[in-house]
Amino acid sequence: MDGALSVRPVANGATHGYSQIFRDGIVESVQALTLAGEQTRATLRVSTFEPHMAVFLRNVRTELALHNITGDVTVMFSILHADKARLLVPRAQWYDDVQTGDFDRKTLVIPDFLATADTSAELALKPVFDFIWQCAGHPRSLNYDANGQWVPIRDNL
Repeated sequence: MDGALSVRPVANGATHGYSQIFRDGIVESVQALTLAGEQTRATLRVSTFEPHMAVFLRNVRTELALHNITGDVTVMFSILHADKARLLVPRAQWYDDVQTGDFDRKTLVIPDFLATADTSAELALKPVFDFIWQCAGHPRSLNYDANGQWVPIRDNL
């Protein structure tokens, strides 16, 4: 057996993602964004996406530790068909209204990076989040303050 597979809930006979951990400690996870109603672009909400990714990294670290795999991890992240998705930024003190950002490319491949074991998931993922926001026309993730500390913005859409 190659490892363990977990499929995300199925609706209407289809799944929207899966996670797999291989015997060598490699973890692969896929989540499909879906269109709702009349949407022409899938929405990536920063108020839920970034916290979800941080929880996922913490869970991966916990699962690997159960198998005596500890230490730093390399993180790779991609958004396929990014040209059919939109980054949704909630109202916040920086904006007068809801801001959406269309991605500037079809495939968004974030360069892999090392998430050190002594760094919180939120701080380890900051380079990924900054890159995603930049590809959607924003200067950086606004879920971090000017000092780079995690202070998630609230979703008040």
